[in-house]
Amino acid sequence: MLAAYQELLDKRSQNLGRSLTRMEREEILLDCIHGVDINPHAVIVTQLSLLLKLLENQPSSQQPLPDLRGNIYCGNAVIGEDFEWNNSSQKNPINWQKSFPKVLQSGGFSVVIGNPPYVDSEWMMKYLPEWRQYCTNHYKSATGNWDLFCIFIEKAVTVCQPHGFISLVVPNKLASAAYALGARSLLTTASRIIMLRDYSQSAAFGAAVYPLVFVAQKRSMPLEQPEPGAVWTIAATLAETQLLDRLRDQFPQLGAIAPVKGAATVAEAYAMQELLEEGQPPVEGQRHQEHSHQGLRMVNSGTIDRYCFLWGKKPMRYLGKSYWHPVITKRDQLPPKRLRQAQQAKIIVSGMTQRLECALDSDGSFLAGKSTSIIFASQICDLYYLLGVLNSRLISFYFKCYFKGNSLKGNYLRVGSPQLRQIPICLSQNPESLIKLVSQRMTETVPAQVQQIDRQIDQFVYQLYELTDLEIQMIEQIKL
Repeated sequence: MLAAYQELLDKRSQNLGRSLTRMEREEILLDCIHGVDINPHAVIVTQLSLLLKLLENQPSSQQPLPDLRGNIYCGNAVIGEDFEWNNSSQKNPINWQKSFPKVLQSGGFSVVIGNPPYVDSEWMMKYLPEWRQYCTNHYKSATGNWDLFCIFIEKAVTVCQPHGFISLVVPNKLASAAYALGARSLLTTASRIIMLRDYSQSAAFGAAVYPLVFVAQKRSMPLEQPEPGAVWTIAATLAETQLLDRLRDQFPQLGAIAPVKGAATVAEAYAMQELLEEGQPPVEGQRHQEHSHQGLRMVNSGTIDRYCFLWGKKPMRYLGKSYWHPVITKRDQLPPKRLRQAQQAKIIVSGMTQRLECALDSDGSFLAGKSTSIIFASQICDLYYLLGVLNSRLISFYFKCYFKGNSLKGNYLRVGSPQLRQIPICLSQNPESLIKLVSQRMTETVPAQVQQIDRQIDQFVYQLYELTDLEIQMIEQIKL
């Protein structure tokens, strides 16, 4: 808010070609700067900071300072006076029409900026259930397992005047999360997205904060606008955007080719921990089937690599505990659905990684742990073929660019079944060559040979998707 006030002062001074008087600075402050914050201390600090900015570089004066209580309010920006809460002292709703009558009667604010609180659905359901229910009943963007920033986006659109501008700092989940579909739909139908900037790798924000900044103009949707609620592509260049659009439009999605499922719910993940044991390492040369009497081997994101599992080679961290050889021997105590999934041939995909990491369980001896996804066999596509496509450089490039809204610090990505289902898959008329390469890659251990096979698979996939030399060069230059 202080920066916005400074910007207005600078623009007015530039237009006039001179410094502003105290009265002119005060008029800009009272007429143009308005705000709401739920924290009373933040409101006081903001009011004092604005008054200090008003007096900056001004001669001493006995003139009284303006009262900013009609400009900067303390209250809850997203609940109305009809909200009923057991603790009335915490209610403090804002009636926007009464608080800012002049602005809203004239159509709304010219510019709405803000940094909504980072409050997720789990925290709200635990500590603010009445507030969450109120928002669910009163906001169209409160769809699915919504986070609080979705509601603030709708409020910003509501109080903004036609052709006005909205710019908020929000979690990058806005771009692709299923629960943010309502907020994306609202923004792309009620306004035109002018700018998207991903700051998830910026050191200016906290370690657990992955922000996205957008600028939108409230107006009717132009023809080139994406379909309401679609994932927002945050690509770095026009060439990247054009390639992503071509791949998305030209090829069927993975979800239409093979079943893609989440491995376990949160409740199931905790229940599985009660069944988890430290097993015995297999005898050298022993096949998975011969070791299956110990039970199902469990893997999660930390023990899944490209083309192989790291079970027994790397400790698995699971809900605060560490296991080298995690197994579940009491199969009958697993949820029937999860047991059936575990005993099928499948691809298991890591849930947090710098590039897609997919491994094949061909004989149903692995149980996928929390935060992973499972892809099952289908009559349309061979799992070996699909494994090669998913582990290719092209598909990791597509995923990182198309779902950049899922990015985390350290260049990591959240990978879930909703996103995997949207990956474009090209089905080859002659898949045998790729299947053979994948089979070799799964058993090769010599690093030089592994790299060579990876390059061959990448080249096969480039040709499969009909990439140009320039597109291949662009992908090869990107760090995965």
